[in-house]
Amino acid sequence: MVIRDSTTCGMKLREIKLENLGDEVSIELKVNKNSGGFLFFFLVDPEGHLRVQHMVEKGVSKVLLGQKSGSIGTYPGPLPGGNWKVYTIGVSDKEEYSKIEYEVLINSNTKIDPGDYTLLGESIWVEYASEKELFTLTFDSDKKISQEKRWYRGDLHTHTTLTDGHMKPKEVKDFCEKAGLDFIFLTEHNLIHTGFEDSRVLFIPALEVTTIKGHLIVYGLKKLPNFLVLDDFHNDFVRFVLEKKQSEKYIINIAHPVMKPWEWQFNDTALSMIDLIEICNCPTWPPAEEDNNNAIKLLDLLWNDGYRIYGVGGSDNHLKPDEKYPGAKKPSLYG
Repeated sequence: MVIRDSTTCGMKLREIKLENLGDEVSIELKVNKNSGGFLFFFLVDPEGHLRVQHMVEKGVSKVLLGQKSGSIGTYPGPLPGGNWKVYTIGVSDKEEYSKIEYEVLINSNTKIDPGDYTLLGESIWVEYASEKELFTLTFDSDKKISQEKRWYRGDLHTHTTLTDGHMKPKEVKDFCEKAGLDFIFLTEHNLIHTGFEDSRVLFIPALEVTTIKGHLIVYGLKKLPNFLVLDDFHNDFVRFVLEKKQSEKYIINIAHPVMKPWEWQFNDTALSMIDLIEICNCPTWPPAEEDNNNAIKLLDLLWNDGYRIYGVGGSDNHLKPDEKYPGAKKPSLYG
């Protein structure tokens, strides 16, 4: 099965018929190198369950979905024949919506080399849900790991190769353990980890809602609501999350609120629904110093207006320990 298509900043849906899938399905995503943005790919099975979520910027990326295992961002399980739904969403940080050209190749019953894929870790965090949710998280967010009274070291904003980070989950685990970190929130763009490596570091699934009008981090997720039904993804996703904040007990953080081109542009946001604002984002990125200072000034104004919003920081790390942003003096590191 081959799909060739293009999208601008919006969501597309198409149905494909897949039969006799066997034990594993290989999916290859190709995005034209001249495309200007990110392509988000979601695959929903005939029973309405989200089975694959993936993001590609440029080039080729491979996904493995199996009955017993799979690559990161997938949910392993039965592979029923029938009409599967393919959702694609384009996100660009340019003023004019860039055209994203892509190709999807879906193969089954072929020889698959697991070494070609970044596989899920030992712990699986999701299970099937109702039609109103894409899946339910089985991650126990109420479990107490330690009750020792001390400072805990961690990171509230991180990325891996599930989206646009450069480090695989195993590499992230090894680095964070060596660095002596206690916890990491995994805040991928519009995707959520379906499992992770076992570790003494507490890795916590979260979500960075990523639109062309700003980014919003959601902590405390217990299920992933079905945002694929939204008519206007970029304008509706933030509203959709905020409407569920009270009932789902989310903690909401506006990421890099004044950092162009990802600054917050939802001018009608009910600030009473916001818990946190990121006032320190990626301090090793050269433009970040001015942006972070302006974010602190913004928080000061909000405090003077009586809003009870906390200022927080996050590395927003995308790089490997030996990589640096252009013009940076130090590498960007988790924690």
